[in-house]
Amino acid sequence: MTKQNNIFELYDKLNKSGARRDACKFIADLVGVKPSSVKAHWIFHREIPDYVTDNQLDEIIKYLQNAIFLQNEAIKNIEVVR
Repeated sequence: MTKQNNIFELYDKLNKSGARRDACKFIADLVGVKPSSVKAHWIFHREIPDYVTDNQLDEIIKYLQNAIFLQNEAIKNIEVVR
């Protein structure tokens, strides 16, 4: 699996309750574009521009993995409280 495919699969696992918006903002800040550009071009077309470095791809993957981990932990905590 390529890093780009990994990013899109991880992104799709994020809840739509703000986590995806936060991910777009993180990516935008990291590479110096607007969050709307990330959502409209990267996510919609499933394509990451060539100017994004390998190190930036790694940072995006780490961010998304951490966001999914935190999301899953929050769900576990909700289930325990019930």
